[in-house]
Amino acid sequence: MLIKYFHNIATTDLIALYPNVRVVMSMFDKLALGLPALAGGVPIALSLTSTLTVLFLVIGFYLGVVGAVKDDEVKKAFAAMTGLAALGGFVVRQWMNYQRRSLKYQKVLTDNIYFHNINNNAGIFDAVIGAAEDQECKEAFLAYYFLRIAPAPLTQAELDRRIEQWLQTAFGVETDFAVADALAKLERFSLLKREGERLHALAPDEALAHLSRAWSKLLPCQVRSPIVTAQI
Repeated sequence: MLIKYFHNIATTDLIALYPNVRVVMSMFDKLALGLPALAGGVPIALSLTSTLTVLFLVIGFYLGVVGAVKDDEVKKAFAAMTGLAALGGFVVRQWMNYQRRSLKYQKVLTDNIYFHNINNNAGIFDAVIGAAEDQECKEAFLAYYFLRIAPAPLTQAELDRRIEQWLQTAFGVETDFAVADALAKLERFSLLKREGERLHALAPDEALAHLSRAWSKLLPCQVRSPIVTAQI
């Protein structure tokens, strides 16, 4: 199984991900193919109209249907055959021009899709998991930040409402903030205290100390990094 990850693909290019892509040419390309076809094909077709009857007579003579033909009629028949060969070559040439332009459009679509292919297979799972972890961290950061800047301890409902209002003001989107999940993350690392329904977030120095201890338990062989103090 081959898994690919694409990003920001134009809607008109999505069809290139599926088989049997139908190429739609621009008006300029249609004129570039159609005008030479008319200019070259019509004169050949007109010149053949006067000699096709003679060609059929000669063919009938060789098949035994017609009794006799004149020498000039044989010459006209050969001229008609030459004209048919020229017409066939002209049709083949125009068809090759169409195929060449079709391949050019296919290449543009393929290149566009290829350069939007940003990951494959196991890397996709790593990217998806990383994106999910980012969102989980953002939830915890928002909950911690708004608890710290609040002038008085907040309830869970008040915290949820303030964060959703801020997201609406800052980004213009309506969200249903998962406040319970965010608070559970803070409690998991002992960064949150509850007094009844009121919530308190630890000061940055204490919070960093708790996080440093949690990190040292995950990587006991690593040298503990110094705690950087911050003020919110």
